Amino acid sequence: MRFLALALFFYTSLSRADFCEDENLVLDTELQWDFANGFLHEFALPTHRGGQLYPTKSVLQLGSGGAASELWGFFDFPRAPNQVGLEYNLYRLQIQIGADAEPDRQVIDQDFTADCTGPGAGLWPGGRLELKPLKIEPHGNGTARGLEPVHLRFWGK
Repeated sequence: MRFLALALFFYTSLSRADFCEDENLVLDTELQWDFANGFLHEFALPTHRGGQLYPTKSVLQLGSGGAASELWGFFDFPRAPNQVGLEYNLYRLQIQIGADAEPDRQVIDQDFTADCTGPGAGLWPGGRLELKPLKIEPHGNGTARGLEPVHLRFWGK
């Protein structure tokens, strides 16, 4: 029983370090999104192996239909016929709408690891994971979001 408790402690410690380290930050970009007119963006998701980033076929698509108060998205790992491959691990997606200094900026945080205690979500070749619609809050004065600076960060491997 003590061995099991010790093994669980080390597994949790190792997995927490692996999932939540910034070395697994594979997408960190700033852009402008027009929430009033809608948009669709696709981001290739690389993987971090041996201290270097390598391309994968995994993608993240995020979009809004314009004049909508929701952001939708999905992770996709297309598969060619007879292709095999390794799982792509999804750890965390963070979207900041509005500049750092704005008091009404919104941060959307999708943590697939249950606060660094779980393995995250797995995406195999041919798999797709849809995000639940993410609510976009209006500005503090009640006006809808328009053209906004967005900071997008994603952790995965």
